[in-house]
Amino acid sequence: MLKFIIIAAIAWIVGVFGWAQIIGSIQNIKERPNLWLTLIFWAVILLVVAYIVITKFAGLVPLAIGYVISLVQVLRSGKIE
Repeated sequence: MLKFIIIAAIAWIVGVFGWAQIIGSIQNIKERPNLWLTLIFWAVILLVVAYIVITKFAGLVPLAIGYVISLVQVLRSGKIE
């Protein structure tokens, strides 16, 4: 149970920063074309964290829960246009 909570919390923290950067980059890529680097960078971070958690800790469910909760929080923050 503790492992579940720790993985979900880490996924949530990484997800909040990652999703905010990815969505912000997508929104502003027309004004600043170099934001595709940020988008790729954070997508890779999210994928690497997912790979490590799934292969080393077998924590697909808490990872998915953390990522989904963080995505919903970022989308509901009011900054998304």
